[in-house]
Amino acid sequence: MKNTALKTSGVIFLLLASAQLARFILNVQVTAGTFLVPVWLSAVVAVALFALAFWMFQSTAK
Repeated sequence: MKNTALKTSGVIFLLLASAQLARFILNVQVTAGTFLVPVWLSAVVAVALFALAFWMFQSTAK
């Protein structure tokens, strides 16, 4: 059961990381209220999410 939860989390993190990377590559503008979210922030978030996904998948291998 624990491995299933870790794999599911890994897949979700991987999907979110891919979406953030796509936003960075395609230079999609996102506005939250009146605040324009910087595109470079998506690259930082993508790296963090890829690291979390890697961590989840590594945890299932043990």
